[in-house]
Amino acid sequence: HDSYVFTNNQFKEESKGIKKLLKGYYNKQAHLKVISSNNNFKTQWNGIKDKKIECLVINSHANPNELEFATKATARTITKKNIKRLIILGCNAGHEDYCFTNISYLFRRKTKGPVVASDGTVYSYGSVQATESSTFTSKADDTWKYWRNLQNCRRKKNEGWIQYDSCSVMTYFEKKKMTIKDMCEL
Repeated sequence: HDSYVFTNNQFKEESKGIKKLLKGYYNKQAHLKVISSNNNFKTQWNGIKDKKIECLVINSHANPNELEFATKATARTITKKNIKRLIILGCNAGHEDYCFTNISYLFRRKTKGPVVASDGTVYSYGSVQATESSTFTSKADDTWKYWRNLQNCRRKKNEGWIQYDSCSVMTYFEKKKMTIKDMCEL
């Protein structure tokens, strides 16, 4: 029942802290994987041999249609994993205006447990290496509005962090600011 953090080079230091937090929270091994491409992501994801995974955090750039290193096509072709909780820290990865077509929804189809993702742009606050007090805030900034406007939607409210409970049910927490521990306990 190990945990994993998939990240890019830019967020590597922050992700080292997330790995440490997961190890402490679950009292199990945690692994950090620095991902460089779609193919590398697919290889690392499919290469996880654990029968059950406590938590997998993806810390990368994103938008409603893709992660920095995983397109929708990639998400459709990876193997399904017994992950109790997947947390996607990428901006707008859970954008509510794309609720059943976004990248978070596609990943929910590839996990046994829920997927937590932000409706808005993610800002991290705290030290360079994430700590227990480091927060991840979902904001309705210009990037969020850009993606909203592409859907011809006029809603003004960012729903904060959203949990994709199943392929047809979502939970809105309306919490804009959360720690990794908060996301693990949802």
